[in-house]
Amino acid sequence: ALIPNADGPYLEYGQEITPAQRARGDFIGGVVRLGWHDGSTYSQEDSNGGMDGCLNFDDPANKGLRGIWQELRPVYRNYEDVCSRADFTSLATITVIKAAGGPDIEIPYGRVDADECDEDWGRFPSLKKSRDHVRKVFRRMGFTMQEAVALMGAHTVGRCELKNFGLEGPWAENEHVFDNAYYHKMLDLVWERKVEVTEEFGSQPHWDHAKMLLMLNTDISLAWNIDGDNDDPNHGDPHKCGGDMQCDTQNSYRHVARYAQSQEEWFEDFSSAWIKLLSLGQDGDLQKCESEEDSDSYDDRSWFSSW
Repeated sequence: ALIPNADGPYLEYGQEITPAQRARGDFIGGVVRLGWHDGSTYSQEDSNGGMDGCLNFDDPANKGLRGIWQELRPVYRNYEDVCSRADFTSLATITVIKAAGGPDIEIPYGRVDADECDEDWGRFPSLKKSRDHVRKVFRRMGFTMQEAVALMGAHTVGRCELKNFGLEGPWAENEHVFDNAYYHKMLDLVWERKVEVTEEFGSQPHWDHAKMLLMLNTDISLAWNIDGDNDDPNHGDPHKCGGDMQCDTQNSYRHVARYAQSQEEWFEDFSSAWIKLLSLGQDGDLQKCESEEDSDSYDDRSWFSSW
């Protein structure tokens, strides 16, 4: 199976993840990141980028994604005559999200691939910055702050890997499960400001919980008012947030709190925002296909039954 099977129960706080659960989370998180990095290159102002099946794997922000595409490529070869890369990647994301326990998302098809995407370079969010940067990046794509908070919850699957980010660790214990743990972990646990320094990535500020979980500045700043644009862990106030720590909240805190309380509401809002993301940059009308009999489409997820 392309999606690794995961043994063991749902992990409680402090339990160690199994190798199978880790492998499943790595793959699912990687496929979701692949879709996000394709769609999130869109610029409303410049009318380019978006979900066009084109990723520049030499962009440092895309480190690790070449390997994910290489895993998907053998499946895609069977359908490339009738399926664009953008449609295939879109379908892959909603398939793994559902397989991980997330919402069942229905998307339209008909995306057209781009052969070049040099303008996409440098459009991804900086891990070092905070809420104002997040708002600016998502506004460039046409998203509201509420939609940004909903989309950021996809960090609940997968993890940061040292070789790709200069940081190591998951956002939630059950990194192979698509649930709302990202939000209630952000609010319920105490997070401490840290900096990881590597030769390749330099200083990478982040927030640590008990050396088990991490949050990026871009994550924590959705709920808490932090000074996120400085590499010094002793710079600014606060040094800790979450749990019983008294930190000033951001306006977007209300969205984080709502999704922490209701997974159903998050699934609904995430699904709407994800469909929007997967349609960015496509000028033509995308169509939902009712069946294979009345179209030459490829919306049947039995394609991925081997996953």
